[in-house]
Amino acid sequence: MKKKSVSRICLSLFMGASICMSGTSMVFAAEETENAAEVSAETEASESTGEEETVDLDLTAFCTDGEYRYKGIPWLASLEEAEETLGVSLEPMMEGMNTKMGSFVAPAEFRGESGYISLGLLNDGVTDISFWFGTDTNNKDKYDEDLTELSDYILEQFTELYGEPDEVTDREQEYGDAFKGYQWQEIKDGDVKTALSIQCMYEPSGGRMYSLAVGAVGREATIQVTKESGTLPEDFEAETAETAEEAEVPEEEAGTTEETKSTEETDTSSATE
Repeated sequence: MKKKSVSRICLSLFMGASICMSGTSMVFAAEETENAAEVSAETEASESTGEEETVDLDLTAFCTDGEYRYKGIPWLASLEEAEETLGVSLEPMMEGMNTKMGSFVAPAEFRGESGYISLGLLNDGVTDISFWFGTDTNNKDKYDEDLTELSDYILEQFTELYGEPDEVTDREQEYGDAFKGYQWQEIKDGDVKTALSIQCMYEPSGGRMYSLAVGAVGREATIQVTKESGTLPEDFEAETAETAEEAEVPEEEAGTTEETKSTEETDTSSATE
C-alpha cells in the first residue's frame, strides 16, 4: 500500500494549543504535528480498483440550519454516518488513533490542489471537519506551491456565502513564520456554538503560503462530550463566567462603595469643624 506524508493544522484538540476560548470568542491557533504522520491515502476499495476515493471540497456546504457543519453532518455523528454522507472511507491519521480520540483522513481536492479531509472524533462522535492543503513547517522547503491565490478565493467565497468573518487573527509564530486566521461564529446565548475557519501559514516577512486549512468545529458539542468523559469540569462555564466578572464591580457593590465614601467624607468634615 502506497503511503503519503501528512501533517495538518489541528482543529480538534480541545482546551489545548489548537483552541483558545474567552467569553464569547474562540480563536483557532496554528498547531502542526512535530513529525509528518505516515498515513494511508487509500482504502480497501481503492486497493482493489487501483483508484483513490477523493472528497471534493464544497464551500457552499458548511452551513446547515444556521449551524456551521459540513454537508449537514450532525456534530457527534458516528464515523460511519459521516463516511456515508461523504461517500468515502476514512483511515486513522496515525497508527493507534481510534474514534475515542483521534483524526480520520481521506484524500481531498479543490480547484486542482490535492490535500486531505480530516475528521476529529471524541468519544465516537465527530467534533470537527477540516480540509488541509500544502505541507508542514518541516517540509516546506520541499513544497514549491504558493496557496495564497487559493486562500484568497476561499475567503472571497465564504464572505459572499456567510458574511464578513467575526474574527481575524494575524500574528508571527515563535519560529518566524506568520499565521493568519479568519473565523465565522454561530452565537447562542452569548457563547460560540459552532464556528467556521480558514487558517493560513506563511513563510517569514510576508512570504508564500505553504499551509492552508479550512474547516468547521462544533464547540458546544465538544464541550458536551468532554464533560461527559470527565476531562472537563462540570462547572467549567460557570468558572469562565466568574472569571470574567472578577474584573467588573457589581452595581450594588459599586453603590455601597459610593455611600461609604460619602459617609466618610461627611465624618471627616464634621471632625474638622
